[in-house]
Amino acid sequence: MTAEKKHALYLVKDGENGGTPRLFAAEDVDAAKANGWAEPDFPKSNGEPWNAEGDLDAQDAAAELAQAKRDGEEKAAAKEAAKAESKKK
Repeated sequence: MTAEKKHALYLVKDGENGGTPRLFAAEDVDAAKANGWAEPDFPKSNGEPWNAEGDLDAQDAAAELAQAKRDGEEKAAAKEAAKAESKKK
């Protein structure tokens, strides 16, 4: 028996992100749901449902790209901080 593949999902939480669903990476979905985030019970502006089966692979790719961007930004910020620290010496 194979485990069902987890996917990145759009989740929403009252008072967070202006009520707009936020994309969570597959590995973060369970923790987000435990923290009060839930799948939206309203459609997208085009009338389509959030997290539709046909959209899941694209959502996975988008979440991976977003994580790669955050990782790159964190690396650049750390490099800049190290550079600034070395100038203080």
